[in-house]
Amino acid sequence: MSRRIVTIYDHAFPDAPEWNTIADAWSSDVVESILSLVWQGYDRMKAKILSKVDFTQPLHQLERMLTDAHATEITLLWKANHNGFETFLPKQEPWEPNSIKSPSAMPPSYDIGFENVNDPRLRWPVEAKLLARPTDVKRYLDDLKLKYVPGVGAPFSAQAALLGYLMDGKTSDAVAAIQATLGVPLNPFPPFAKRSHHTSEHQRSVPGIQSGKPHTFLCHHLVAELK
Repeated sequence: MSRRIVTIYDHAFPDAPEWNTIADAWSSDVVESILSLVWQGYDRMKAKILSKVDFTQPLHQLERMLTDAHATEITLLWKANHNGFETFLPKQEPWEPNSIKSPSAMPPSYDIGFENVNDPRLRWPVEAKLLARPTDVKRYLDDLKLKYVPGVGAPFSAQAALLGYLMDGKTSDAVAAIQATLGVPLNPFPPFAKRSHHTSEHQRSVPGIQSGKPHTFLCHHLVAELK
């Protein structure tokens, strides 16, 4: 196995974070605060921008523009509610330093991320994808199968989120397609019962953490209509 690339964070934090530290950083209250920011940011983006968009016209770089606008609204909300005691801060397209493959390689990044203020290695990611229709879920699920479950993404978190921007159709149909493709149940997430917000559980083994023992990974599935 190749050795992991050493970064400035390895010098500043020479010991790998313990799982109890990770659990404290991403407690249920913190995760709910993060997800609330994501949903509220979407509401603001829809009211300020999407409500004025003619979706019958060609829209270039739509996925990138959506994540850019969404991240801005999340940041504005975080700043408005900032009281000096927050344990995390939002970032747009943050890198994942723990998964750099070579000294010259670009590290993996997330569309939207939340970084722990005490240990910048701890990052809670959100990967966003445009869904042209409810069954357009392959690219969306690739982030779960190829990034989250293997531990390339969210290596220091037992949870992360996937966000689908749905162009046409019903969110319930998209959720059904995600569940059918995954082959595991999608369960409603009670704190956001009025939203299209579900979770799925997966077993993962992250090399170098917890001695490689598998643990349950919880993926949040947020499906948001654009129109």
